[in-house]
Amino acid sequence: MRHRQEGQHGNTMSRRIYTFAGIELDTGKREIRAGDEIKLPSPLVFDTLAYLAQHSERVVSKDELAGELWKNRIVSDSSISQAIRKARAALEECGVDPAIIKTQHGHGFRLDAEIRSYEPAPSGKTALDDAGSQNRARAQGKRWTAIAVALAVILTVAVVLGNIGSLLGPDESLDLLEETQSTLATTDAKVDEVVRLLRSQAALSGITLDVAAEDTIRNAVSTMVESGDLRKQRALDRLAEGDVDGAATVIVGVAEELDEASEASRREAAASWREAGAIYYSTDIEEATRCYEAALRLEPENPINASDLAYTYIRAGRLDEAVTTFDEALSLGPPAAIRADVERGLGMTHRLKGQLDVAESYLRTAYETAEALGDLRQKAKVLSQLGAVATTRGDYETAREILETGVDLANEIGDEPVLANVLNDLAIVMASTEQYAEASSLFRQTYDIYLDRADLVGQSEAIGNLGATALKKGELDEAEVWLLQSVELGERLGARRSIAADLTNLGGMAAQRGRFDEAAVFFDRAYGIAEETGLEDLRLILLVNKGELARERGDASEACRLWREALPPLEAMEHFAVSVVIDHQQQAGCP
Repeated sequence: MRHRQEGQHGNTMSRRIYTFAGIELDTGKREIRAGDEIKLPSPLVFDTLAYLAQHSERVVSKDELAGELWKNRIVSDSSISQAIRKARAALEECGVDPAIIKTQHGHGFRLDAEIRSYEPAPSGKTALDDAGSQNRARAQGKRWTAIAVALAVILTVAVVLGNIGSLLGPDESLDLLEETQSTLATTDAKVDEVVRLLRSQAALSGITLDVAAEDTIRNAVSTMVESGDLRKQRALDRLAEGDVDGAATVIVGVAEELDEASEASRREAAASWREAGAIYYSTDIEEATRCYEAALRLEPENPINASDLAYTYIRAGRLDEAVTTFDEALSLGPPAAIRADVERGLGMTHRLKGQLDVAESYLRTAYETAEALGDLRQKAKVLSQLGAVATTRGDYETAREILETGVDLANEIGDEPVLANVLNDLAIVMASTEQYAEASSLFRQTYDIYLDRADLVGQSEAIGNLGATALKKGELDEAEVWLLQSVELGERLGARRSIAADLTNLGGMAAQRGRFDEAAVFFDRAYGIAEETGLEDLRLILLVNKGELARERGDASEACRLWREALPPLEAMEHFAVSVVIDHQQQAGCP
């Protein structure tokens, strides 16, 4: 059953504190206090608990919950049931018996507890109120508007403002790889465990495996497991021992042998090249590219080969080649499921190139293809990209609507990798609009998923964005601690995108402190990485920031030159920073 209801979201209620079963539910701070501990559940979980507490005297129907928590959007029974399960889990985490949320079949749910509520004294301000007023005061007295704008762009992942001590430090994160290898040594190298090891190895090689990359790896490992080929089983044994390069070398040997054997073995050879490419994803992108190029050479009529190669080009920063190869895949008339993936890849590539109109066109076509197939997972992945396009344009309302739908889809299918992607993008929107409490809760969920999946790059970005959000809130000392720690971890992992974001934030912090020489060093390092890795939107924001830095140093001519360089591509992207650049030019009297 699916519900469509008109209603108001639970977080619009006036601030009250509900006490029951030894905990306090604060609707103003949107937190749960259990003794000395503070919990920040997701917005959906918090609103579920708050609404049940508000109406604890009666049973709340599914239709009523749908109207209250999902507004006028269509929602399935499974999404409501999942919200209740997560609400019970949140209570259990606070030491409360989850069974106090009673299910009355055919009727709904009731919070079975003695509840007291009160309104806190009006003189108290929430931390968010304080941060908002401080930020507004600083904004009136500082000329670093461009830096503040840049921060909204370079938030990449998590920020946790609550219990910072619960996060893993770099040394503990790196220990996860050893734990994974020791687990593999005592198992039969199941697919999930192999993928987990390769994900950890990728992080140590400075490679980020997105959902598409992991799907490719999973398919290749499954093929190896099911092949019955003794040489491929030996490769899996090497993976179990943590010898990723050795395993890849074995598979390359198989591919080369089949490649040279006969025309009849061509398809099998191409499959082996794809398997080798998937393993190399975690250690060497250039080698992965070579393997996928060999697969396409052997089977040029197979759109899967072209699609896999194009996604590899994206990860290698070869965006123009990615577009050409995706176009080649489309020209082969692929089945609808592959076509949707190719269209999404084209949308992603054009977004990275700053061509937002073209990106949106491909992404909407991909969404329609996925919708016709009933492929919820593909729809959620496309929505993540569409939300990123809207965010880059500064259309946060549209971005939020798109991404909330993506979260619902990911929850409905129970896909944590996709959920982490969409939650991350939604959290960026919240942070960009100074909704720090909601952003923090979403970032916490994202970080927990990365932790559970041993995604070290995701964790390193989370640590960096602890600093990014502290910087947005004006807490410079805390920001510096986390940003420097993130740079250190990023350098150990070789995670260049994360490093570039951290350096940009450190430059903004140094500029706010008036340390302009130091800021210039940070900006120059970040700019070099952005230029080399094709991060066009970050490169342009750095141009804006470098221009502001030049103006602060009294070099108006250099400032105007940098802004002139940045403005046309920002306008072509319909980037929200365009108005900031125009304001700067007018204030500086640029010709």
